Amino acid sequence: MTLGTTLRKSDFLQWVDTLFQGAGLSAALASTVADLYWRATSRDVGHHDISYLPQRLEWLTSGKINSHWDPKLVQQTPSVEIWDVGGALGEASCHFALERSLTLASKTGLGYTAVRHSNHFLAAWPYVEIGAERGFFTLVWSNTDAGMALPGGTTRVLGNNPLGFGFPREEGWIGSDFCLAYSSLGNLNDRRQKNQSIPSHWGHTAQGLPAQTPEELWNGGIDPIGGVKGMSLAILGEMLTGLLAGGDTLDEVKPPAGWNTHNQMVLSWDLSQLGGLSAAQARAQKFYERLHGLGLQRVPGDRSQEAQKKAQKEGVYLSPQFVQQLHEWAKKLNVSLTVGV
Repeated sequence: MTLGTTLRKSDFLQWVDTLFQGAGLSAALASTVADLYWRATSRDVGHHDISYLPQRLEWLTSGKINSHWDPKLVQQTPSVEIWDVGGALGEASCHFALERSLTLASKTGLGYTAVRHSNHFLAAWPYVEIGAERGFFTLVWSNTDAGMALPGGTTRVLGNNPLGFGFPREEGWIGSDFCLAYSSLGNLNDRRQKNQSIPSHWGHTAQGLPAQTPEELWNGGIDPIGGVKGMSLAILGEMLTGLLAGGDTLDEVKPPAGWNTHNQMVLSWDLSQLGGLSAAQARAQKFYERLHGLGLQRVPGDRSQEAQKKAQKEGVYLSPQFVQQLHEWAKKLNVSLTVGV
């Protein structure tokens, strides 16, 4: 029987890098994506993390998505770029959009980059974290296949269109990532597997009653946060991603996974050109402290950053079943997963 293990960061990166290279990614892309998986997993939310790795390996090796990286520039201005990534891995595609956005912003103060024909990007957190670390205020948004209902609806018809933001301060950064439904499908599925309860306002059963269990909600419709307001924000997300990029939107992003029809956009402000980075960080630090002073016990980003600090010291735990699954993939891909001394 394979035992569970706690992986230090270096071993974690090596495992993810090795598996992605085995599935056909280049060494450079695999290394980049491994870092994104560490950032997502080390925040310890229990979903949208390394648990998605076997799914991605299946997508790559089955040809559902493209392991070959060859993005094509579609449109360009001094501060805007649109790229077609040709069905590539969503994490690689959104990271590429991030890098291009930061490059544009460093030249003009503000940079917008969108990618079309992408795939699920894992989570917005890793990208906005990188932006904040480099001194940028960054907004990331993705459209998705149908993940939520219309307000009060009984079936999923609209993408929950996740987004994230990050703003650096003197001691860390302020930021968050979230979808526009009361629960992402990943979080809801995690609750299904653990048989956890859900709030009754999250959505409705297929019969139109308030859902009482994760299973009922899974088979019904998850409501947008704030009803019409959340739905409106999801529509805004479609405009900022698919409409501007010339990609797929709404029901064109087909379930079950929206393969090759996702779009992501990254909008970055170079704070060094907006009064200076140090001044912006100082303002953000005072802003952060005032939020606490107003009674906010946990500012967005606090919990995840604390978890990441712990993971840097202690590593991340993988269950025996998941370790077994990764070793089975390693065998299929003819690669080895080792743990350093």
